[in-house]
Amino acid sequence: MPTYPLNYPMYPYFPTAFKYRTLSNLTAGDFVVLFNDGANELVVDKQVIDAFNPYFGFVVNNYTAGQTAEIYQLRVVNNQLSGLIPTATYYADPTTPGAVTNILPTGTSIIQIIGIAINTTDLDTQYYRSIEGSGGGSGGLVCPTSDTLIDGGTFLSPCSNTLIDAGSF
Repeated sequence: MPTYPLNYPMYPYFPTAFKYRTLSNLTAGDFVVLFNDGANELVVDKQVIDAFNPYFGFVVNNYTAGQTAEIYQLRVVNNQLSGLIPTATYYADPTTPGAVTNILPTGTSIIQIIGIAINTTDLDTQYYRSIEGSGGGSGGLVCPTSDTLIDGGTFLSPCSNTLIDAGSF
C-alpha cells in the first residue's frame, strides 16, 4: 500500500484506492490515465499522456486487461518503482505508456510533472499543473508557483531541488 510523504505531518490525503476496470495489463507501479470508454464507463489504461488524459494515478498490484484495478491517485508515494534517482524530478514519459522519466521531455505537446524521488524505489507523486511542451507552443519548463501544488504544504521544487514552503509565496 502506498504511504503519504514524511514531510507532510498534517497530510490531508490518505492512501485510498479507487476501483476502475482496466483496458490493458498493468504491472505494479504503472501510472494510468482515467477516461470514458465511449460506453459511459470510466476506465483506466496505461497510455502515453496527452492534453486531455494526464496520469490520474497508479497501481500497486498486477492486473490483466478487464480486471477491476485499485488505483491510487497522485498525492501519495508510489513505492512500487525501482532505479529512481533520489531528489530527481520525474515526468510522465512521452514514449513509454505508464512510465515516468527523470529526463525533461522535449518535442511533446504536454509535460506532466509527476513528483520527486525520495529514494531509489519511492516517488512522492503530486498533482502539478501540466505544462505546455515544445511540440505544442512555447515549450520549456515552468517552475512551480503557489497554485502549482494543489494541496499546498512544503514540497521539493522540481526546478531547483530545494525545499519550498508554499505558504511563503
